[in-house]
Amino acid sequence: MKKIPLIKQIILFLSVMAVFIVPVYANSAQTFWNGTTSSGAHTQDGECPITVIHETLTYDLGVQPVPGKIDPEHYENSFRAEYTFHNPSDLEVNVLLSFPLGTSPDYMNMAETGGESQYEILVSGKAAPAVIRYTWKPRGNAFSLENDLARLKNEYRSDSFFRPDLTVTEYQYRFHSFSKQFDENANLTANAVFPDNPSETKIFPLNASGWSTGDGESAQVSERISEESVMTLYCIGKKQEPEFRFYEQTKDRQEDFEAETELLAVNEMTYEEFIQKLEEKPAGMSDLDFYNAMTDMFRYYSADSSILEMYGLSGNVMKWLQYELVFEPGETLVNSVKAPAYPSVDMKFDPPMFGYDYLLSPASSWKEFGTLDIIINTDLFLNKDSFGNFEKTDTGYQAHFESLPDKELSFSLNASENPKRDINNSYFIITALLIIIPLAGIILLILIVLGIVKLFRRKKKKDEI
Repeated sequence: MKKIPLIKQIILFLSVMAVFIVPVYANSAQTFWNGTTSSGAHTQDGECPITVIHETLTYDLGVQPVPGKIDPEHYENSFRAEYTFHNPSDLEVNVLLSFPLGTSPDYMNMAETGGESQYEILVSGKAAPAVIRYTWKPRGNAFSLENDLARLKNEYRSDSFFRPDLTVTEYQYRFHSFSKQFDENANLTANAVFPDNPSETKIFPLNASGWSTGDGESAQVSERISEESVMTLYCIGKKQEPEFRFYEQTKDRQEDFEAETELLAVNEMTYEEFIQKLEEKPAGMSDLDFYNAMTDMFRYYSADSSILEMYGLSGNVMKWLQYELVFEPGETLVNSVKAPAYPSVDMKFDPPMFGYDYLLSPASSWKEFGTLDIIINTDLFLNKDSFGNFEKTDTGYQAHFESLPDKELSFSLNASENPKRDINNSYFIITALLIIIPLAGIILLILIVLGIVKLFRRKKKKDEI
């Protein structure tokens, strides 16, 4: 094999590094906002005989949203999912349908996206009642029909640990009579130690600065304190009182000190009362959904831990429309659901790019699914889509499918037919130089060393001759 000269290797290396330089965008503020992923209507009855003969999914997209400048009560971009359902059985069938509306878009709080007026349920052309429901969902997690639909319950969630009447004991401790004198800037910590037994007891520290658990022996909660400060701990389940250790944390060491611990108060409540005390229920959320959302959050973060972790419901709830359909034997009826469509917004493009997502695969859970039409009414250009077979129409774009596609619907719109990425060349050059100059310096040093070694070898060779 022909050996590549060293200098050519270096040039090749620099060329490859230039390709991988990450560009810096001109807009130093946030440049991308997540939208809302939607999906179709679902039933939690796995034995439901109802079939879908046809679905028409229509997007009506006018003026695109500008993050921070949206009036939720007058937001017009929407989608409508219209189903032609059929009951092939000879029985009357009552079906409770749940239509997921996704989590809150980055640029809007889901609790502020309007009430019932923003949604429309039609059955055979007539308005039908619907209830807005909420479930807990960790931000950033993709929609899962199996996991998310299971969280939508019509009764209080109960498992081997959490239940509404579970006893919760609140302890309030005060610390004083420190064995040392400390200045007001001293970093003082109280360390509360409990037995580590998550199947019997979970501890919720109100203002913890740290904790550890999981060794099967002890669960520890740390909190910054000062003379006469009060520490509040909630013991959920079997009552456990902690043992305390106190220490001062300095830059170089950790030094113990003594302090007196005074139990100021002991208050008992139920677990249901406890979660209502922890966080204010979001507007419009029922007591049932609030209880189940908080409990699902605790189960997710603290399933095998003695320490109960809480990250709050804000931005971590999923919104649903729930309604009921009644089918006579052999009946076919048309049902439609209209809801706001919130896109992702990518400001790295000029003009900005708007992306829409709709999950089609969960529709496979119906007994049968027939044909599908997708219509996008818009004045914008279809930049790309997940299918590649949309046809241009007078009002936008459309596509037809003889069966449920094996891909999810994803498409992006732009005011320009050929949008460009907004990259600031000066920043790009600076970034490139910050990478290339140090590399060039290192390579130059290597070349100098190699040159010296080469001269030394030549001199040695001459001396040998």
